[in-house]
Amino acid sequence: MTSMTRLQALPLAFCHEEREWYRGLTALDQTVVPVVKPDGFLTPEELFLLDASLSQEADAKRAAERVAEDEQDASITQ
Repeated sequence: MTSMTRLQALPLAFCHEEREWYRGLTALDQTVVPVVKPDGFLTPEELFLLDASLSQEADAKRAAERVAEDEQDASITQ
């Protein structure tokens, strides 16, 4: 994964379904790379489920970190 600084419009050679899949083109390290649109591959419902699962995963990670900190604090006070 990387960041891009400039997005170019798709050329007219992209003329069928791929116009729904791609946002545009960008250059990375002297290579032209198509930039995808997530909604070109996933339905809005699938995107919602993906976002929800990522949120749940982040919540679970934060909870586990709190438990580990509490256990560490408890071992220090003993």
